[in-house]
Amino acid sequence: MGCTISVTVFLRSITDFQLDVKRFLPHIPQSQFPGVALAAQLYLKAGIRAIELGSLAFAHPDPETGKVHYPDLETVRLAIPRRVYSQRHIDYVVKAVIDLYRGRDKIGGLRLTYEAPFMRHFTARLEPVNGDSTLPA
Repeated sequence: MGCTISVTVFLRSITDFQLDVKRFLPHIPQSQFPGVALAAQLYLKAGIRAIELGSLAFAHPDPETGKVHYPDLETVRLAIPRRVYSQRHIDYVVKAVIDLYRGRDKIGGLRLTYEAPFMRHFTARLEPVNGDSTLPA
């Protein structure tokens, strides 16, 4: 028996698509880096590398108030080089995304344990929130 799921994808080009993380993981607030959590799960569960384009990369504190401003979009980007991957590869990625979507309620948020003063997304260290065991320590 088939199953239909709804995952919002922003198609930027034929070789670049982005998952809408706010809709994929609505239970994780942007302050807990849902895009990083999803990208980590893609790698841990299926060996698929992706990049978070959201809270970790683009959130910033207001210099006067200190209140954090989060980006409107929270995405995970998957780039596919042209003429390199077969349909079988693409099917594998689609299946991995569907599997994660089906178990999305088990994916928890993350908290920063280290961030550099500039371009923190390159060297940040994060850990699961609330002792969540879906990501290894």
